[in-house]
Amino acid sequence: MPRMQEQKMEQELKQFEETIGIQRYSIATSKTYRFHIKNFLKFCSGKPAQDRIKPYLYHLSKYKPSSLNTAKYSILYFFKDILNQEINVNIPVIKKEKLLPRTVNRDIIKKIIDVTTNLKHKILIKFLYGSGLRLGEIVKVRWNELDFENKLVLVKGKGNKERFAKIPNNIIEDLKKYEQERDNKKSVYIFDSLYRPYTHISKRTVQQVIKNAIKKLKLDIKVSPHCLRHSYATHSLENGIDSRYIQKLLGHSNIRTTERYMEVTKTNLANIQSPLDVAFCVQFNTI
Repeated sequence: MPRMQEQKMEQELKQFEETIGIQRYSIATSKTYRFHIKNFLKFCSGKPAQDRIKPYLYHLSKYKPSSLNTAKYSILYFFKDILNQEINVNIPVIKKEKLLPRTVNRDIIKKIIDVTTNLKHKILIKFLYGSGLRLGEIVKVRWNELDFENKLVLVKGKGNKERFAKIPNNIIEDLKKYEQERDNKKSVYIFDSLYRPYTHISKRTVQQVIKNAIKKLKLDIKVSPHCLRHSYATHSLENGIDSRYIQKLLGHSNIRTTERYMEVTKTNLANIQSPLDVAFCVQFNTI
């Protein structure tokens, strides 16, 4: 790419960073959008054109629909908010995969907690599963956001939207004990980093804590932090909690997102009789 085109691309990316910063998008969204916009500009040799959007998305067609949609919305944002252009080309709808949420049964979650001996890590796993927080939310929880009296935690979710989530009764004493015993008492974060004073742990660290527990248990399964969130929602529904309360606790803007978990609850499904069982029961009773 010629030097002048590179400079123009850098100017456009800088303009993007300033604009998205003013609009108060999250850091994660900003990074993702920048990644896709930069790749799109490279694909266009530094000359963004709307008729290159579809070829670029086709170039990415081997990726998951969710990744394709993110790339699409990043590029549309670039044209509308940075270049101030109305979209004049027809961009096809990218159908999402309709996958059921991946969950873990309660026995395995208990084993994961029990096998984790480090108090800080044990609280982390308990908090993840017991409150249904997202990975990006749990790492940023601060001590002053805990309300032990009402058993609530103030959470800053997607789009910097605040909500309250429940603090499980099971971890309240653990949290109080850890607060007294922790080494870095000046840190505002509950799950502070050992390597970067006064900052929170990384998402990768949380993922590794769970992986280590699975490895200790010698289980051939994959359990992610988001899997624990899915399990929280599913098990709450099985416990009879109204889906509208779960929606608020999880921070879902649309009830349909919460209702997805109804498709994987096992309590009601387990009570449904197969027609085969009914037929044989009738036949048996008739004889």
